[in-house]
Amino acid sequence: MVKSETIFVRPFNVEVRVLIGETIEECQNYWDKNITPLYDEGLFEKYSNANGMSITMTRDGFPYHSLILLTEIDLDVIVHECFHLIMEIANMRGCKWSHKSDEFYAYMIQDTFGQIYKIWTQ
Repeated sequence: MVKSETIFVRPFNVEVRVLIGETIEECQNYWDKNITPLYDEGLFEKYSNANGMSITMTRDGFPYHSLILLTEIDLDVIVHECFHLIMEIANMRGCKWSHKSDEFYAYMIQDTFGQIYKIWTQ
């Protein structure tokens, strides 16, 4: 069974759909039946062997962010995917990674990981 929750990446308050399932295929089937917008064709096939994936799609000029994780993964995979997600969200808002901004990024990764970890451990 797929867990499906929405989190908000602070401080931007960006909505992110989080799916956690036993397999990538199970998450894809859940998405097909329950989530709009549809993903780009071939997306799930490209990452079929992954333990997680961060997805950003733009539809009608509006970005949609999703994070897909498997139930049987190590915590480092969650952190890895959180990093991709935060970099994409910050980049879309004009933020640049540097030694002067690293605390800002660290805060966002920590907060996002904390929200996802709560869902993952439910």
